[in-house]
Amino acid sequence: MSVKKKQSAKTVRNIHGILHNMLESAIRDELLLRNVSERCSLPRVTQHQVRAITTAKLNQFLRAIDGKQFRNIFFIDIFSGLRLSEILGLRWEDVDFDHDCIYVRQQLHQKQVKGDFGYFLAPPKEGKQRKVILAQNAMRVLWHQRAKQNEQQLAAGALWDNSFHLVFTNDFGQPLNRRTVYKHLKRILLDCGMGNYTFHSLRHSFATISLENGDDIKTMQTNLGHYAASFTLKTYAHVSDQMQRNSAARMDALIASLPKAK
Repeated sequence: MSVKKKQSAKTVRNIHGILHNMLESAIRDELLLRNVSERCSLPRVTQHQVRAITTAKLNQFLRAIDGKQFRNIFFIDIFSGLRLSEILGLRWEDVDFDHDCIYVRQQLHQKQVKGDFGYFLAPPKEGKQRKVILAQNAMRVLWHQRAKQNEQQLAAGALWDNSFHLVFTNDFGQPLNRRTVYKHLKRILLDCGMGNYTFHSLRHSFATISLENGDDIKTMQTNLGHYAASFTLKTYAHVSDQMQRNSAARMDALIASLPKAK
């Protein structure tokens, strides 16, 4: 599978795990004498360093998206860490303006059936819903997005159809195509000299910026919707220069607070 099908090491290991469990069941049912999958030589999974916009480059990114068509999506995403399917599937009933938070309860997907490319809402990854408390500035962007959508609805008139009650739609209330949003972001990133980033980089950027500014791993796990804090720690094990400087500054403050030796 690794050589002929060009499958990733993680995919090969996942398939092997399923096959191994099936063969174990066959042994328990006395259909097999041994599990031949135990002798397989599995490819090693290498951890790739995530590509993220750091605090130092954040202002460059915010200037680049200012005034652009999907600016509100990009702004909310880099300050919430939502997956692209999650932010496109965000509904107004998932936004709690009273408590400055959003609830990730579903993802927006498009059918891949011949003759039917309609949209549908599916549960979030691993079926885990979560709450993300947003910064005040991010909540203000959502206020502006609601006002913008009200204007779009007035302009569209009878053509308006936002049956999913989505926060982000096209001019007629229809779901946004993920490829369209992605292409817009890539064009912006190329124009501002940040072409090596992707939409998923915004999710990594949220995590990196949060860690640089003092958030702990457990909080990040909750915000990102990871199944375990160990996975979050493994993914963001790299330490940026800013995080090291912050650590050194805290150590300096500690040393300065100690009583001086006489």
